[in-house]
Amino acid sequence: MNTVMNNRIINRGGVLRYAKYEYLFDNKLGNVRIVDVIQRFANDPLFRANTYINWLQQPKKAMAKKYVRNLLFTKYHMVIGDTCKIGHHFRTLNPEGVVIGEGVTIGNCCTVGERVTFGQKDGLSPCVGNNVQIKKGSVIIGNIVVGDGATIEEGSVVIEEVRANTEVKGVPAKAV
Repeated sequence: MNTVMNNRIINRGGVLRYAKYEYLFDNKLGNVRIVDVIQRFANDPLFRANTYINWLQQPKKAMAKKYVRNLLFTKYHMVIGDTCKIGHHFRTLNPEGVVIGEGVTIGNCCTVGERVTFGQKDGLSPCVGNNVQIKKGSVIIGNIVVGDGATIEEGSVVIEEVRANTEVKGVPAKAV
Protein backbone atom coordinates (compact mmCIF):
# COMPACT_ATOMS: atom_id res chain seq x y z
CA MET A 1 0.00 0.00 0.00
CA ASN A 2 1.07 3.58 -0.40
CA THR A 3 1.64 6.13 2.22
CA VAL A 4 3.28 9.51 2.20
CA MET A 5 6.08 9.87 4.72
CA ASN A 6 8.45 12.84 4.73
CA ASN A 7 7.29 13.81 1.22
CA ARG A 8 8.23 10.37 -0.13
CA ILE A 9 5.77 7.95 -1.60
CA ILE A 10 6.14 4.34 -0.58
CA ASN A 11 4.33 1.92 -2.88
CA ARG A 12 3.25 -1.46 -1.53
CA GLY A 13 0.30 -3.47 -2.75
CA GLY A 14 -0.59 -1.45 -5.84
CA VAL A 15 -2.39 1.55 -4.33
CA LEU A 16 -0.81 3.79 -6.95
CA ARG A 17 -2.35 1.70 -9.71
CA TYR A 18 -5.72 2.11 -7.98
CA ALA A 19 -5.07 5.82 -7.46
CA LYS A 20 -4.54 6.19 -11.22
CA TYR A 21 -7.93 4.57 -11.82
CA GLU A 22 -9.58 6.93 -9.30
CA TYR A 23 -7.79 9.91 -10.87
CA LEU A 24 -9.12 8.96 -14.30
CA PHE A 25 -12.65 8.68 -12.88
CA ASP A 26 -12.39 12.07 -11.14
CA ASN A 27 -11.09 13.91 -14.18
CA LYS A 28 -12.85 12.00 -17.00
CA LEU A 29 -9.53 11.79 -18.81
CA GLY A 30 -8.57 9.04 -21.20
CA ASN A 31 -4.85 9.54 -20.84
CA VAL A 32 -2.93 10.61 -17.74
CA ARG A 33 0.69 10.71 -16.65
CA ILE A 34 1.54 8.68 -13.55
CA VAL A 35 3.49 11.73 -12.33
CA ASP A 36 0.21 13.66 -12.08
CA VAL A 37 -1.33 10.83 -10.06
CA ILE A 38 1.65 10.66 -7.69
CA GLN A 39 1.61 14.41 -7.24
CA ARG A 40 -2.10 14.47 -6.44
CA PHE A 41 -1.76 11.47 -4.13
CA ALA A 42 1.09 13.18 -2.26
CA ASN A 43 -0.51 16.63 -2.01
CA ASP A 44 -4.26 16.00 -1.71
CA PRO A 45 -5.25 14.26 1.55
CA LEU A 46 -8.88 13.90 0.47
CA PHE A 47 -7.88 12.13 -2.76
CA ARG A 48 -5.53 9.93 -0.72
CA ALA A 49 -8.27 9.03 1.79
CA ASN A 50 -10.80 8.21 -0.95
CA THR A 51 -8.20 6.08 -2.75
CA TYR A 52 -7.50 4.14 0.45
CA ILE A 53 -11.22 3.63 1.13
CA ASN A 54 -11.87 2.30 -2.36
CA TRP A 55 -8.69 0.20 -2.29
CA LEU A 56 -9.95 -1.55 0.86
CA GLN A 57 -12.75 -3.11 -1.18
CA GLN A 58 -10.31 -4.93 -3.46
CA PRO A 59 -9.39 -8.54 -2.63
CA LYS A 60 -6.13 -8.05 -0.75
CA LYS A 61 -4.29 -9.63 2.13
CA ALA A 62 -5.80 -9.12 5.58
CA MET A 63 -2.62 -7.61 7.00
CA ALA A 64 -2.53 -4.90 4.32
CA LYS A 65 -6.19 -4.06 4.95
CA LYS A 66 -5.53 -3.83 8.68
CA TYR A 67 -2.68 -1.41 8.01
CA VAL A 68 -4.85 0.80 5.79
CA ARG A 69 -7.71 0.78 8.33
CA ASN A 70 -5.28 1.85 11.05
CA LEU A 71 -3.90 4.55 8.76
CA LEU A 72 -7.40 5.91 8.06
CA PHE A 73 -8.19 5.91 11.78
CA THR A 74 -4.91 7.57 12.75
CA LYS A 75 -4.95 10.28 10.09
CA TYR A 76 -8.68 10.94 9.66
CA HIS A 77 -10.42 9.42 12.73
CA MET A 78 -12.34 7.26 10.28
CA VAL A 79 -13.53 3.76 11.19
CA ILE A 80 -14.37 1.16 8.55
CA GLY A 81 -15.64 -2.26 9.64
CA ASP A 82 -14.00 -5.46 8.45
CA THR A 83 -17.18 -6.90 6.94
CA CYS A 84 -18.64 -3.80 5.28
CA LYS A 85 -19.06 -3.66 1.50
CA ILE A 86 -18.50 -0.37 -0.30
CA GLY A 87 -19.21 0.05 -4.02
CA HIS A 88 -17.01 1.65 -6.64
CA HIS A 89 -16.33 5.41 -6.61
CA PHE A 90 -17.35 5.97 -3.00
CA ARG A 91 -16.48 9.55 -2.06
CA THR A 92 -16.22 11.31 1.24
CA LEU A 93 -16.23 15.10 1.17
CA ASN A 94 -14.30 15.10 4.43
CA PRO A 95 -13.22 11.80 6.00
CA GLU A 96 -13.11 13.22 9.55
CA GLY A 97 -15.20 11.14 11.95
CA VAL A 98 -16.90 8.89 9.38
CA VAL A 99 -17.90 5.54 10.88
CA ILE A 100 -18.92 2.61 8.66
CA GLY A 101 -19.85 -0.29 10.92
CA GLU A 102 -19.70 -4.02 10.47
CA GLY A 103 -21.99 -5.50 7.81
CA VAL A 104 -22.94 -2.17 6.19
CA THR A 105 -23.46 -2.26 2.42
CA ILE A 106 -22.97 0.94 0.40
CA GLY A 107 -23.66 1.08 -3.35
CA ASN A 108 -21.71 2.65 -6.21
CA CYS A 109 -21.04 6.38 -6.62
CA CYS A 110 -22.18 7.38 -3.11
CA THR A 111 -21.05 10.63 -1.50
CA VAL A 112 -20.72 11.01 2.27
CA GLY A 113 -20.06 14.15 4.33
CA GLU A 114 -18.05 14.43 7.52
CA ARG A 115 -19.08 12.76 10.79
CA VAL A 116 -21.56 10.39 9.15
CA THR A 117 -22.30 7.16 11.01
CA PHE A 118 -23.57 3.87 9.60
CA GLY A 119 -24.34 1.47 12.42
CA GLN A 120 -26.06 -1.70 13.52
CA LYS A 121 -29.18 -2.03 15.60
CA ASP A 122 -29.97 -5.44 17.08
CA GLY A 123 -27.14 -6.88 14.99
CA LEU A 124 -28.66 -5.71 11.68
CA SER A 125 -26.94 -3.20 9.36
CA PRO A 126 -28.19 -0.68 6.79
CA CYS A 127 -28.00 -1.11 3.03
CA VAL A 128 -27.44 2.06 0.98
CA GLY A 129 -28.23 2.12 -2.75
CA ASN A 130 -26.33 3.68 -5.66
CA ASN A 131 -25.83 7.44 -6.20
CA VAL A 132 -26.89 8.35 -2.66
CA GLN A 133 -25.80 11.64 -1.07
CA ILE A 134 -25.46 11.69 2.70
CA LYS A 135 -24.63 15.07 4.15
CA LYS A 136 -22.59 15.83 7.26
CA GLY A 137 -23.58 14.69 10.71
CA SER A 138 -26.17 12.14 9.55
CA VAL A 139 -26.74 8.82 11.28
CA ILE A 140 -28.11 5.71 9.55
CA ILE A 141 -28.79 2.79 11.87
CA GLY A 142 -30.60 -0.52 11.81
CA ASN A 143 -31.93 -2.89 9.22
CA ILE A 144 -33.04 -0.26 6.69
CA VAL A 145 -32.66 0.30 2.96
CA VAL A 146 -31.81 3.68 1.47
CA GLY A 147 -33.00 3.69 -2.15
CA ASP A 148 -30.97 4.68 -5.21
CA GLY A 149 -30.55 8.43 -5.76
CA ALA A 150 -31.76 9.41 -2.28
CA THR A 151 -30.46 12.47 -0.44
CA ILE A 152 -30.11 12.58 3.33
CA GLU A 153 -29.77 16.14 4.61
CA GLU A 154 -27.41 17.37 7.35
CA GLY A 155 -27.92 16.06 10.87
CA SER A 156 -30.64 13.57 9.96
CA VAL A 157 -31.19 10.36 11.88
CA VAL A 158 -32.48 7.65 9.55
CA ILE A 159 -34.24 4.77 11.30
CA GLU A 160 -36.82 3.91 8.61
CA GLU A 161 -36.59 2.96 4.94
CA VAL A 162 -35.88 5.77 2.45
CA ARG A 163 -37.44 5.37 -1.00
CA ALA A 164 -35.45 5.89 -4.19
CA ASN A 165 -34.91 9.50 -5.35
CA THR A 166 -36.28 10.90 -2.09
CA GLU A 167 -34.85 13.70 0.04
CA VAL A 168 -35.15 13.24 3.81
CA LYS A 169 -34.22 15.36 6.81
CA GLY A 170 -34.85 15.70 10.51
CA VAL A 171 -34.77 13.57 13.64
CA PRO A 172 -36.16 11.07 12.86
CA ALA A 173 -35.74 11.59 9.11
CA LYS A 174 -38.91 12.26 7.12
CA ALA A 175 -39.41 12.90 3.39
CA VAL A 176 -39.32 16.56 2.38
